[in-house]
Amino acid sequence: MTERDKIVHLLRRFGLGAAPSEVDAYEKIGLNRAIDDVLDFEKPESRFPVSPWEFFFQEDGQVQLNANRLAGWWVMRLIHTDRPSLDKLTIFWHDHFAVSAQKVESGVLMLYYLETLTKHAGGAFRDLLGAITKDPAMMRWLDSETNIKGNPNENYGRELLELFTIGIGNYTEKDVQETARALTGWSLRTVFRQGDAESTRRQIVNSITNGPRLITAAFSRGLHDETQKTILGKADTFDTEGVLYFLAGRPETARYITTKLWEYYAYPNPERVISDRLTRVFTDSKGDIKSVLLSILNSDEFWSDRCARALIKSPVDLTIAFIRQLEISEQLLEERDTNATETTPIPQSIIGIAGALLNAMNNQGMLLLYPPDVAGWTWGQGWISTNNMLERIRFADLVAGPSPGQSLANAVRSDMLKQGKRLTSRDVVDVVLERFDVDAADGQVETFVRGLVSGGGVAGVMDQENGNTALHPLIKLIFAMPEFHLV
Repeated sequence: MTERDKIVHLLRRFGLGAAPSEVDAYEKIGLNRAIDDVLDFEKPESRFPVSPWEFFFQEDGQVQLNANRLAGWWVMRLIHTDRPSLDKLTIFWHDHFAVSAQKVESGVLMLYYLETLTKHAGGAFRDLLGAITKDPAMMRWLDSETNIKGNPNENYGRELLELFTIGIGNYTEKDVQETARALTGWSLRTVFRQGDAESTRRQIVNSITNGPRLITAAFSRGLHDETQKTILGKADTFDTEGVLYFLAGRPETARYITTKLWEYYAYPNPERVISDRLTRVFTDSKGDIKSVLLSILNSDEFWSDRCARALIKSPVDLTIAFIRQLEISEQLLEERDTNATETTPIPQSIIGIAGALLNAMNNQGMLLLYPPDVAGWTWGQGWISTNNMLERIRFADLVAGPSPGQSLANAVRSDMLKQGKRLTSRDVVDVVLERFDVDAADGQVETFVRGLVSGGGVAGVMDQENGNTALHPLIKLIFAMPEFHLV
C-alpha cells in the first residue's frame, strides 16, 4: 500500500468512510499523525453544533421524547462529525452492550445510554463496564431494577458473563446465580413526573439548564445480598463493584473483548499470535481500549492484503460513508438557526433527511438504537441477505434520484472542473470511482462507462437540473457490484 492507500484504509475501518477532503488533509500530515488524530477521542467536536434536545422539541411547543428522534440526531452527527472514529467505536459498544428502545421506550434514557457509551468508549473497559451496569436504559432493558436480595433477577448477570465479559462456555449456571446476587440492590430513581405538556417542558428545561438527570440509578443497601458468593471458583462477599473488577480483570475477558475489536476493525478469526498480542496489551494496560486500538494499528496484519477490503460494509458504513463522501454537511444544516439553543426545535426538513437515512439503514437491516436483541446485530454475511442486498442497491435510487439539490451531480461536477480539461465519459467514471472510494477492474469500468453514456454521458452530468438523472445508471451499477460492499 502507498501512504495514501493506508490513510484511506484507516478511514474506512476506523472512521465513517474516506471523504476526499479527509484523505487530502491526512495525507498532508502523514500516516503517523493521522493515526494519532484518529485515536484522539478527547478532542472537542467542532463541526456539529446541534444538541440532541433540538430533535425532541417541536415547533408547537410540545416535547416529543421518542427514541426515533434521538436516532435521527445521531445520524446527523455521523454525517457531520470531525470525530468519526469516536462514533465508529461507540457503534461497536452499542452492539456489544446492546440496548433497544423497543423495550426501553424513552428517548431520554436512550440519550443517557448513548452518552455513557460515548464518554467511556476509548477509556478503561472497567470504567465502561461499571457505567453501563448502572445505566438506567440498561437496567430497564435487562430488568436490573427488579434484582433484589432474596428474589434475584438473573437477566443482567447472565448477559454480563455471556456477552459482556468472559464469553459463553466460560461459566456455569451457578456462576450466573451468584453473579446476580452480587448485583442486587440497584433500582431506578425518577425525578420526572408525568403531567401536561407545559409541566413536561418545564421539567426538561430544568434538567437541561441545571443538570439533574430525569432518571438515575440508586443503590439500596437493604436490598443488596451481602452474604458470601462463589463466582468462577472464587469465594468472596462480592458486591457490584467487586464482581465488575473481578470480571473485567479475567484473562477470558481480555481475549474475548480484544478478539471482538480485531474482528470489528480488521478481519474475522484472527491468528493466535494476534489474539495473544492483543490480550497482553489489554491485560498490561488494565483494559485500556485506546491501547488495544493502537496495537491493532501497529500490527502488520492490519495493513496486509488480507485485511484490505475484507469486511462487508454495515448499513452505517454503506449509507453514512456515501453521504459523507458527498461533502454536503454544511448544506444539510442550512435551515437551522445559527443562534439555536438546546430548546430550539430543529427544522422539519432536517428531521426528514435524517428519517430518510434511518429508513434506508433500517431497510438494510440496521436501525440505530434498535438492535434486534441483547446479542446485537449479526455482522458480516448477515448484512447481505437477499432482501438486504436489494435494499442496499435501492439506496442508489435515493442518492442518485432527481432531488432538487442535485447533491451527487454537484459533487461530481466539482471534481470534473478541477481536472481543467475536456473530459471523456471514461474520465468522468474515474472521477466518480475516486470520490466514492470504488475499486473496480477494467472490465467493470467499461460497464460503468456504458451506464454513464446511457444516462446522458458528460453532457448529461453537466446539466445543472438533471445531472443526478444522468449519473443514476452509473451509480446503480456501482451499488450492484459485489466489491463495492466491502470495506
